[in-house]
Amino acid sequence: ALFGVDDPIHHTYRRRKLLATMSKRASKDSDGPTDDAAPTPPSDKKLRSMDHALCAWGEKGMTPVFVEGLKGVQQIAFCDSLEYAVALTKDGELRRWGADERECDEVSPNEWNLSSKPLVDEKFKSIQGGCYFAAISEEGKIYVMGTGYLAESSYCPKLVSSLQTIPMQQVSCGKHHILALSETGTVFSWGQRWCSEYSGHGKGKQCEPKLIKKLKDVKISKIATYSCHSAVASDCGKVYTWGSDDDRILGHKENCWEPCEVDFKVNSIKNIVCGSNFSAILAIDGQVYTWGMNGYGQLGLGHHDDISGLCQIPAFAEEPVQSIYCRGTYTFAVTSTGKTFSWGYANYGIHGQGTKRSIPSPREVQGLLSCHVQFIALSAKSGIALVDSSTVPKNDAVSVGQACLMMLDDDDFSDVTFLVENQPIRAHRCFLAQRSEVFRTMFLNGMKESTQHTITIKDTRFVVFRKLLRYFYTGNVTVDADDIVVELYRLADMHHLPFLKQKCALSCKEVLSVENAAKVLCAASGYGELKQVCIRYVQKNFEKVSKTKGMEYLYGRTDLLKEVIEGKSLR
Repeated sequence: ALFGVDDPIHHTYRRRKLLATMSKRASKDSDGPTDDAAPTPPSDKKLRSMDHALCAWGEKGMTPVFVEGLKGVQQIAFCDSLEYAVALTKDGELRRWGADERECDEVSPNEWNLSSKPLVDEKFKSIQGGCYFAAISEEGKIYVMGTGYLAESSYCPKLVSSLQTIPMQQVSCGKHHILALSETGTVFSWGQRWCSEYSGHGKGKQCEPKLIKKLKDVKISKIATYSCHSAVASDCGKVYTWGSDDDRILGHKENCWEPCEVDFKVNSIKNIVCGSNFSAILAIDGQVYTWGMNGYGQLGLGHHDDISGLCQIPAFAEEPVQSIYCRGTYTFAVTSTGKTFSWGYANYGIHGQGTKRSIPSPREVQGLLSCHVQFIALSAKSGIALVDSSTVPKNDAVSVGQACLMMLDDDDFSDVTFLVENQPIRAHRCFLAQRSEVFRTMFLNGMKESTQHTITIKDTRFVVFRKLLRYFYTGNVTVDADDIVVELYRLADMHHLPFLKQKCALSCKEVLSVENAAKVLCAASGYGELKQVCIRYVQKNFEKVSKTKGMEYLYGRTDLLKEVIEGKSLR
């Protein structure tokens, strides 16, 4: 419900038709009438095989910026209670996508990595994020993960066993409850012990999945929930809401804890989504309707007045919407002509407009111009768009560094693959030979690697080797972990890269702490410049460092301990 997934095949088909028509009209050779016959919509298999580029915005940059492509991924989901995102690969696997045991918000998506192993041994067809993470397997089983009563684990999705015999088609995670929609159109829900009334079963507590009786005779086609309220739509266009004591949020005058029909007149509902204290409906004809609280302009109506009745967003009257994505107090919409709009609350710049001001009316996201947006995932502090890589602006529209970075791990023109910790990284021999004498010698002097298409790298971690390649391609790299700085310095020393060594030494000053200084010093003892940075820090903070567990490393290195003490006494 947080990520309003529409029909991506139809969306891509409409986009391609439009671009094909525009191309024909612009062609100098097309003097006669153009052939506007609709092309055949791509198949599911062809769509899944499409290469995606990655575009990110938010706390690390308020306007969308193209970063490294995420190969083999069709959907992404964020979960508030996890320190990483989850990616659904094209072959149906769930993989962790994050920043190497650090919170994703702490570093740019350029530094995120896809796990080499799936989170669970099961094939999946869809995922949903929000306050929890949920996934639906190809057999229709629901798996849930997160921190809280509704999820048993924050490390591995767990099967909701009581629903495993009922095939499911959609799941939505609220702050206090979860909704699940079966393939036959029935709705199940459950909530946390202290506030499970939000789950739609009345005032009583319902901590285990249970059919919502008020909807048992209604065939539901779409479900949505966010914080405390929920909304569902039937296949005949009726809307039901519950879970709040505010008529502005529910759209009717009753304060109800069970589904109540709302007097909304919308023909053929395509999707329904919920944000924090507001909701939106996407109709089949591409029009968007909203209602609820509007203090941040999240209704997209051009003002900040709360609305209890259904209102059509006028900005899309002539610009039909194809898909809609909602999170918190902001919304993204992708139109049938390929434009991406956003509006609402702007903390961290999460609406991608390059400002922290709230936007009360839909405004086109300039950073996504000309891009075929396939999917948008939103977190509390950032947004990610998966776009068709063939529509990514070329070198004249991005910096040289960005263009080079997009080449790294690109299937099309790479001619060498490095296998590091059983994970492949695709690269280019000519690029590496130009940047490193070590690689130049390896590729030109008749070594066995000069003819191998796949080269195995030993004694180096995947994340560190990837940072080295990133430096080769862009001339820049982020080093923000104590265990990475020493390994990267070692590689820089091996490849004779004085500037990278200097950058590692400067980064070492930033990552050193009282707790890790002794350990890092021992690891850096063989690298002069890095070693001196660590020694000076330990000497300066010796009284505090000597009381930490890290001193055990120094007690085993009497030569280093002697150097620290002697240097301290001289000072």
